[in-house]
Amino acid sequence: MFSNECVGELGYEATTTAIAMGGLFVAAVVEYTGHRYIEHRSDLTVEPTAESGPSSVASKIPLPPFSSIGCHAGTSEDKLSVFVMEMGIIFHSILIGITLVVAGDTVFATLLIVIIFHQGFEGLALGARISNLAPTESLDFTKLFLASMFALITPIGMAIGIGVRDKFNGSDRETLIALGTLDAISAGILVWVGVVEMAGGDWLWGELRRASIGKTLIAGLSMVSGMVLMGLLGKWA
Repeated sequence: MFSNECVGELGYEATTTAIAMGGLFVAAVVEYTGHRYIEHRSDLTVEPTAESGPSSVASKIPLPPFSSIGCHAGTSEDKLSVFVMEMGIIFHSILIGITLVVAGDTVFATLLIVIIFHQGFEGLALGARISNLAPTESLDFTKLFLASMFALITPIGMAIGIGVRDKFNGSDRETLIALGTLDAISAGILVWVGVVEMAGGDWLWGELRRASIGKTLIAGLSMVSGMVLMGLLGKWA
């Protein structure tokens, strides 16, 4: 967006990167604060009392290191991580819905096909995370809510696009800056999710850390294939 000739020359060359870093920092702060709060609540819940006897001794046994228990050790941490991931996707999906409606007829068909595949890949990634939330054997309100938000957010963006279509000017400088800012924020959040939550969480601290060679190779091939396909789709989206 910021490279559009209608925006003109920006005072700071790396505007997109700076905003994306801001989105990444926001995602890190939200997740860090959430983890601190969850651990604080957990400490209050299991705080030993003077009458607890032998259990007070057990409570002083040090916990295993963070890397040995996985990226997220509890249900609340898992939900927080999925929430951060969905937050980045929601920003992006709203813009996708608006863009699809206000796009010209000449690019609509191409854009529609690309968006279907793009949202499909995002849905697979998000759905895999949601399905792993406890309880893994059944549905609950949290899973239904998170899945419904992803399913509805792009149509909501399309509804917004329909509402502003007659007044929308895709060449307006302020409009391009607003859309570019939201896109960059979303990119920063998703970079955090992809690198820390997925790559780091699954490969350095998760089940792939000690997985078999075959499973590791399949997971690596799948990840690289997804990166290549999303990169190709980004050329037209």
